[in-house]
Amino acid sequence: MSHVCHAWNCAKVVAPEFLFCPPHWRMTPRVTQRLVWALYRPGQEIDKRPTRAYLIIQAYAVTEVAIKDGLDPEKAVGEILWPVVERYQSTITDARELALLRKVLPRL
Repeated sequence: MSHVCHAWNCAKVVAPEFLFCPPHWRMTPRVTQRLVWALYRPGQEIDKRPTRAYLIIQAYAVTEVAIKDGLDPEKAVGEILWPVVERYQSTITDARELALLRKVLPRL
């Protein structure tokens, strides 16, 4: 089974540990790139158990790239980001993870 870029409407195959294909990764702001890697847990793509904080920053990154790709910002936030935030934000108890997420989502 191949792993594809998580960007909106992209089907490029990427290594399982990567969130995006190279063009979409370059569209991702550096602060978000750093947070993606800071919250990534080696092996999560194998055991399929990423942290909830990673799932939120992943949705945030996908939302940022979708907006840059031309998706309406309101639609991107409403359909990509907030469903994930609403599902997981109250279950994150790790102080480090919360501090990292608050760099881009201060309302958490």
